[in-house]
Amino acid sequence: MATDFKITVIAHVFNESALIKHWLIHHKRLFDRGVIIDYNSTDDTVSIIKSICPEWKIIKPTEQFGECVNQIHDIEKHCRGWKMTLNITEFLFIDDLRQYIINFEKNNPNMDGIRTRGCIIVDTDKKCLNREEPLIIQYTNGYFEEELTQYKDMNDLSQYCSTESEHITKTATWIEMGIDGRSRFLHKRNTGMYLQGRHSTLHENVYPRNTKSCPESDLILLYFGYAPYDICTTRHANGCTDRTRHLNIDKIFLEHSKISYNLMKDDNFKNMLNCIKFKYTYPPPPPPPVPKPKSAVPVPVPKLKSAVPKPKSAVPVPKSAVPVPKSAVQTSGVPLPLRTIVNKTKINQINTNNIIKLLYK
Repeated sequence: MATDFKITVIAHVFNESALIKHWLIHHKRLFDRGVIIDYNSTDDTVSIIKSICPEWKIIKPTEQFGECVNQIHDIEKHCRGWKMTLNITEFLFIDDLRQYIINFEKNNPNMDGIRTRGCIIVDTDKKCLNREEPLIIQYTNGYFEEELTQYKDMNDLSQYCSTESEHITKTATWIEMGIDGRSRFLHKRNTGMYLQGRHSTLHENVYPRNTKSCPESDLILLYFGYAPYDICTTRHANGCTDRTRHLNIDKIFLEHSKISYNLMKDDNFKNMLNCIKFKYTYPPPPPPPVPKPKSAVPVPVPKLKSAVPKPKSAVPVPKSAVPVPKSAVQTSGVPLPLRTIVNKTKINQINTNNIIKLLYK
């Protein structure tokens, strides 16, 4: 059994700057590589991806937003090993994905993939998101999707749901039929053979066989479609979500809040969260910018006179005791050298007296 396989995550984004940082930090330690389909985001989504996961690929879409099954199939064909396609609101809830796959292949040699168990996270307290702490630690209220299918009659949910909106009852019906839910597919086949929405697959050798949100699966997927409250309402207003963007998000949020509870009461959830939170490596917040000092005005430095005066020449230079006649002066006024004067008189042997006589002649 090979253990050096690659694990790839694929996602599509549009203006997801509010959640993309948490999603990347959470999944980059689980997956070896990632491929992001960017639908021409106008915020800083792409720059965040490049800063946190610079080695991941960012590509352009070939289909409309929300209808990218064919493009995902094309991407998966070029990704050997195990692969999974997620939304930015979906967080794979596991501490060591590689070891999980190794154990799964050992215990299920004939299976080609695993379906996740959906868990809906709801911000019932409407608290603000701390962008410097893991998202999954801050919000732990919600419910498991298969709990919606435990009702004998879907009308039993009316005690939780308003009469004006039937979003939860419709979701429960779709989960019962196996056409909705957060049962994403982690597999090693050439493609996932997804149906539209990627909520189900045509592959047969898949664990578990139950398609009703896979309650038997121990691979949990957290869905942050209703947490944090301020971000989920903004995403719906900006069209970043799926079919619920045309519905009243406040009414839907209220319905989900009524059936939510503290998930820390579930031992499996609590134990997994305790394992994961110690493996997070959130980068520290950047230090505040240091203000640049104002340019100092240069102060002129006065020139100091030398304390030691220059020494005067101890030996005075004597003036010539012999006056130089005007005839011996050049036109420029500079006296001719003595040797020149002597040479002009053609005297071979001279003494001082002869020179004086010659000059005064």
